[in-house]
Amino acid sequence: MKCELNLVFEENDGTLRWLFNILIYAHQISDPDIRKGIQPTLKEFLHKRSYQEVLRLAETDISEEDFVKDYLKQNLIKFNSTHVLIKGAKIKAMCFTIEQAGHMQQAADPDSVAPEIIGLFEGHEFKLNQIRLCAEEALKEAGAKGVKIESFSHE
Repeated sequence: MKCELNLVFEENDGTLRWLFNILIYAHQISDPDIRKGIQPTLKEFLHKRSYQEVLRLAETDISEEDFVKDYLKQNLIKFNSTHVLIKGAKIKAMCFTIEQAGHMQQAADPDSVAPEIIGLFEGHEFKLNQIRLCAEEALKEAGAKGVKIESFSHE
C-alpha cells in the first residue's frame, strides 16, 4: 500500500502566486547557472506565454524594484491549468523555497532593499502553516483521528 499527499491550488490561489513570484524573482536576479535550475519548474507550471516573458525579462536591464512593481505585483503570470497539482517530493521542494523566502526576508536590509522586494517574502510562516492545516484536514476527511502535524519543512 502507498499513500501520497497532493496539494491542489487554483490559479488564483494566493499561496501559489506568492510562491511563483518568489521563484520568478529568484530567476530574474540570478546568474545563468541558477536560472537554468529554476527554469524546469517554471516551464512545467507556467503558461507558455508567461514562461517566455519570464525568460525575456531576465535578459533585460530592468531594475529589481521595477520588475517587482511592474510585473510581479500586477499578477500578470498565468499557469498552465486552472488547477495546479503539487505532490510528493515537489511539496518538499516547495517548502524549501518557502523557508528560503523567510531567510531572505530576515537577511534583507530595509535601508538598502526596496519595500516591494521585502514584501515578496512576507508571510512565509503563514504559507507553511496553511500547508500543515490542509494536510491535517485531508487526513481527517479520510477518517484519521487525533491528527496533529508538527510542521512542514524541506527536511
